[in-house]
Amino acid sequence: IRQEKGVEAHTALMPNCRGRDAMWATKAAIKWVFENDKAEFIRSYTWSDSPQVRWLCRVVGMTEGETNAWPNTRKGKPVDITYFTIVNPANA
Repeated sequence: IRQEKGVEAHTALMPNCRGRDAMWATKAAIKWVFENDKAEFIRSYTWSDSPQVRWLCRVVGMTEGETNAWPNTRKGKPVDITYFTIVNPANA
């Protein structure tokens, strides 16, 4: 989703794209966005009940930001949401 100065990306890990495949695909997507969109940053988020997504965000170079309680539940359980950001190296 295009934002004013950046892009918000969804980091869901489908069963057929985890581990090395997920790292490769995410790094390729980050590179493409920074080369073609000229976004200043890419922002994503992860739920507290999705440690694999948190791992992916970290392993591709995203920085963990704020964590907030989510006002709704996931599968009937309360969760937190944590935002991750990576800055375009051309703007760093």
